[in-house]
Amino acid sequence: MNVNRTHRSIIILLLTLALGAAPGENFTTNSAHSAARITRPAELHPQPNPEPPSEVLLKLGAPTKAGGVSSLITRHDLTIVKRIPRIDVWVVTRPQTPVAELARRLVQEKGVLWAEPNGRIYATGVITPNDTCYLPMQWNLRLVRLPEAWTITTGDETPIAVLDTGIDLDHADLAAKIWTNEGEIPGNGLDDDDNGYVDDVHGWNFVAGTALLAPEPHGTHVAGIAAAHTDNQIGIAGVNWQSTVMPLQVLQNGSGSLDDLAEAIIYAADNGAQVLNLSLGGEIEEDARKTVDAAIAHARSQGCLLVASAGNNRTQPYPVLYPANSPQVMAVTATTADDVPWSNSNRGPEVDVAAPGVGIYSLSTDDSYASMTGTSMAAPHVSGLAALIWSVRPALTADQVAHVITHTAQDTDTPGWDPRTGWGRIDALAAIQAASTHFIYIPIVQR
Repeated sequence: MNVNRTHRSIIILLLTLALGAAPGENFTTNSAHSAARITRPAELHPQPNPEPPSEVLLKLGAPTKAGGVSSLITRHDLTIVKRIPRIDVWVVTRPQTPVAELARRLVQEKGVLWAEPNGRIYATGVITPNDTCYLPMQWNLRLVRLPEAWTITTGDETPIAVLDTGIDLDHADLAAKIWTNEGEIPGNGLDDDDNGYVDDVHGWNFVAGTALLAPEPHGTHVAGIAAAHTDNQIGIAGVNWQSTVMPLQVLQNGSGSLDDLAEAIIYAADNGAQVLNLSLGGEIEEDARKTVDAAIAHARSQGCLLVASAGNNRTQPYPVLYPANSPQVMAVTATTADDVPWSNSNRGPEVDVAAPGVGIYSLSTDDSYASMTGTSMAAPHVSGLAALIWSVRPALTADQVAHVITHTAQDTDTPGWDPRTGWGRIDALAAIQAASTHFIYIPIVQR
């Protein structure tokens, strides 16, 4: 859009809300109660047996037959479950006796080489969180191989800054994950940590100039994708299980200003966020970007990685919006459940990578959940993954983290780099495995 320099430049929200303000995006909602009715199929999500094993593996000093252990069986009132002939180990049980006590008694018997609990083992290779909506609704996390990546790391508590609309801080699937400014004393009306913001215990509303956020579905949804409370037996799983969410409101009713965006970027960088998610953008002329560019440069100097959505438009081709088209920001487009580029994603030479963004199930306000579509939904997948990478290699630079993400991405469109998906759709397992190695390089690549 053309920028009127006599007014504050406007950045547009990249997700249609209830009245469909932005083209090419949509959402549907359901209440928290209806989400809770979605049950987890037991056969798809086996849970560890909470009861201690009741069986003992018994090995005698010489090969025996069933009759050879009869006196032992009789004395201890055991039941034979089975025998493993090749190694002559007996599986025995006495349910009324704690297994540790039974094993202790048996091992004291003459001729017993060992008596040990028949412990439980579980499938490896994937981690399946117990959130009720994970299996039936969150195809997107499985598509990018997060269950496999979670076997290596589920993240750490380094905050992800979500620069967006207000976030529902009280959502049952998010409340435990909200960043806390430890230097601030709640509600005393003072700037205790002398950072310029009074009572900014849980972030800041830059639109209203207050610590009070105005919760909206978009920001809540984005925060949930990146770092919802995971494995808590309700709702959804987040990309990053451990990261906190730093809520920074720069949008109200779908729009905001460049000065608020710049200030929020600086706040995030100065208050400990390593990853900044910007699911927003605008058609900002190049000669009207200096303030936000300066804020981005400041965040980059603090080691931050900025991730932004490329934009959504029904008419293609349509260029990548600002700030995603900044060379200092990762630009993310959206893919579908069929692992193909979403037709409404903006595209261009600035695109770095793609992530699922169509029909993404996440949080909404008032303890509800929603499916939303847009590059706004794709970006927090990348932000959460970046934080996961840093959890296994904290010494990496922002450029190195970005390189790991782009160069482990899966080609789902034109081989090599292309303007619709960049280097491809993110692959969490490949990225975490690459970050776990000892050698990270950044090649010089020309598109």
